[in-house]
Amino acid sequence: MPTVKIVKYSEWSPTAHDAKGLNLPDKQDWLVAPVTLNRDADAISRSNWRVFTRMLEELSEQNTDIDNWETARFGHWACGWFTIVLVHPRHKAWLESIAEQLDGYPILDEWDLAKVEEQDHVNSECGEGCSLCESEECDGHPAGPSDPMGQTVYCDGSCKH
Repeated sequence: MPTVKIVKYSEWSPTAHDAKGLNLPDKQDWLVAPVTLNRDADAISRSNWRVFTRMLEELSEQNTDIDNWETARFGHWACGWFTIVLVHPRHKAWLESIAEQLDGYPILDEWDLAKVEEQDHVNSECGEGCSLCESEECDGHPAGPSDPMGQTVYCDGSCKH
């Protein structure tokens, strides 16, 4: 049984200090997906979001007779904002299988995660635990946008890359 329990939106809140089922009166019986996104999301969370929403698009292509899912974005006192996915109740077994998969291993797609980490690294937006930072010396990667003369600015080697 997965650690993450799939619940109806009416029973869900982002923290214990928030109201359950806030707004969205027509979606109270829909299910909250085990993948969320917020302002402070790490590479794993952002990758899982990308992969999961692609999976949902495929689900929608197979089930065109109803609305299968929708995203809901909210402002939040702790993390600035967060986005959740609400899934039609008829897909509960499918959603539980995703939760079980995440419970066994928290990454939905290793290749996608590698792409997200690489992009973060190239943009110097990677954080602690970046596998690229831990595995190599700085290679003079682009450090950011072009300078005012239109020349690419390269890292001078002083970063942790």
